[in-house]
Amino acid sequence: MNLKELLEFARVYMDTMEESDRGFVLIIHAELDHALSDLFEAAFRSHGTTSKDLKWLLTGENRPLLQSFYVKVKVARALGFINTPTANALTEFNFVRIDAAHGSAKFRLTTKRIEGIRNKLSATDAATVRRRVRRSLDESERQIGKHPDLANHPLYKFRTEQRATLMEIAVIAASKIVKKTDSIAKKKRPPAKRHGSHDKP
Repeated sequence: MNLKELLEFARVYMDTMEESDRGFVLIIHAELDHALSDLFEAAFRSHGTTSKDLKWLLTGENRPLLQSFYVKVKVARALGFINTPTANALTEFNFVRIDAAHGSAKFRLTTKRIEGIRNKLSATDAATVRRRVRRSLDESERQIGKHPDLANHPLYKFRTEQRATLMEIAVIAASKIVKKTDSIAKKKRPPAKRHGSHDKP
């Protein structure tokens, strides 16, 4: 993930800090969904897909083929755009998102929910998440120790281990998606075939 995307995720994190757990989950999910859509758009365009067909596949009003986050994840995995652990973690997160959107009004991000997502990651990525979260929370405690007034700042007041963990999972998944999107976008598109032309035998 390049600096621009990292800064964008930092902005999203700041914007969601005062949200409820429900709002936090929905916003992070929407960001990942957008990243997946960008991935497929790059892939389709690399094969010369028209804007009309892109709309039918991704954004059309009549139930586009890749409308569902779940389907996007499954197809991205099937095509080798993301690996199995990342796909499994995104799928698990999608279940949490469904519960947040349609479940109990008392929805909360529990440790059990978060561990269910993190444990789907590869061992390396899961360890990276734990390390980043611990470092982030330790730094928060140090800053509040130096400046007690920061305890009431949204960035610190609403930060929990669950939210920090979900954000780190999202950053890791998004970085893999964006990296693949960039690699596809850099490839030259095949020249469009002229009407009536035939492939050589």
